[in-house]
Amino acid sequence: MSKKTSTQKHKSREKGLSLIESAMVLALSAVVIAAVLYFYNNSIENKKVNDGISRLQTIIAATNGFIASNASAFDGNIGNFIKAVSLKTGIPTINQGDGTTQLVDENGRGIQIWAVSSSRYYVIEVQTSNIPTCVKYASMNMGTMYYQKPDIYLGSNKIGTANDVSSANTACQKADQQRNDANIKIRLLIKILNKLLLMPLHFSQPMLSPGNGLMVSIK
Repeated sequence: MSKKTSTQKHKSREKGLSLIESAMVLALSAVVIAAVLYFYNNSIENKKVNDGISRLQTIIAATNGFIASNASAFDGNIGNFIKAVSLKTGIPTINQGDGTTQLVDENGRGIQIWAVSSSRYYVIEVQTSNIPTCVKYASMNMGTMYYQKPDIYLGSNKIGTANDVSSANTACQKADQQRNDANIKIRLLIKILNKLLLMPLHFSQPMLSPGNGLMVSIK
């Protein structure tokens, strides 16, 4: 074998090795990028959920404040009540096509609020399309403010009750399996008391453009 032929084969092996190495680098890069995107998206989703919970707690505090100062707050004009919540929380309102005044979140999903006939509690209904968010909303620690533990619904069908994180996860998973394109609904039952010992609201809430607050409508 000539020296020239041997050199050519050696170069050919080097070329082949470099292609394999390039493929390995690309494969590793793809894995790293996928991992980074996963954690990034997960971080963004967690921030949205935490912001949503914080805003929900702010709305609950404002609602309780109005009820504490006026036991018939739910009996008046609903639009005016929503505007009062907006002024208290800094979350803007929009007028919907059906004539209702609402607060909206960044995802366009809503929170409905309504009082029951017994006037012992009111219901707040939040919606989501994924299990982790469902579990976090259903597992919110509201202390003694709950009239009873949150319920998970699909449409008007009750799927389960979130007595703890485990049961919340079970109900949310079951709802997710059945939901198709429908949102999972989490209903929080908040006590109505004549006198509530409420901490003052001290926070700086940035003004949110329509589509960046939590939607609230009251039946």
